[in-house]
Amino acid sequence: MGGAILERQVYLIIAHNQKDLLLKLVKSLDYEFNDIIVHIDKKVKNWDFSEIKKAVKKSNIEIYNEISVFWGGDTQIQVTMFLLEKASIHKYKYYHLLSGVDFPIKPIRTIFDFFNESLDVEYISFANKKFNVKYADRVKYFWFLQRFRRNRFLSRIIGLSVRIQKLLRINRLRKVNIELQKGSNWFSITDELVQYILSNKLFVEKFFKLSHCADELFIQTLVYNNDYFMNRVYNGGLIGGSFRYVDWNRGNPYTWMEEDLHQLLDSECLFARKFNLDIDSNIIDKLEENIHHIE
Repeated sequence: MGGAILERQVYLIIAHNQKDLLLKLVKSLDYEFNDIIVHIDKKVKNWDFSEIKKAVKKSNIEIYNEISVFWGGDTQIQVTMFLLEKASIHKYKYYHLLSGVDFPIKPIRTIFDFFNESLDVEYISFANKKFNVKYADRVKYFWFLQRFRRNRFLSRIIGLSVRIQKLLRINRLRKVNIELQKGSNWFSITDELVQYILSNKLFVEKFFKLSHCADELFIQTLVYNNDYFMNRVYNGGLIGGSFRYVDWNRGNPYTWMEEDLHQLLDSECLFARKFNLDIDSNIIDKLEENIHHIE
């Protein structure tokens, strides 16, 4: 490791289902210089949180169950900010945001060393160098009825609401001098960027309130409009800059299978998503065997 000082890193996990996969995930991240903070959707019932804590032997682990998270709503931003706030008091070298259906595809020591040796690099990715204006609608209009489970009828009501707002020429962006950007909502970032994001908490809460899928916008937007942090983004923010392997060509995203094992292991990425034990549990077993064998 070239004499590098070992500074602690933290894994922030947003989970809402697949407890058995979450157990395997926290076990895979368990390392003496890692801490783990998990947020489990408030709507989840009958999970034994002590079982998750007992799965970890070396890391410090905290588990929260504070926010009811709804897909596409601003609660996805709220839970990210919640986790960053909880972790930020410890000033970690790197903060890694994962979903509960992610999994490492390299040994945890290899992953730790990679980030420990990184110097002020922000591992986030942007969808494109030029923002696609169609995504502006996610913030331009109010997306109401977010605290309900989506169904076809509710989607039609929300769609009608947006069409009416377009007719009324509502535009929440009209008086805001900021350039939107989009990318992956999963990241590995430094404490300095975390503190900057949290210093903009009031702006984030107001600007992205009642937005749609803006968890893919808010961090990229903050970074893009700050030259200092934009210059620290790995590889200019190109796809893959967060070192997460996600296949959008075969799914939304694709669920990795056992037949994809070598594709995952041969990748330069450090993590992959998504996985589902009900669809294919063998891929996780094989990944565990390989990454532990290498260690």
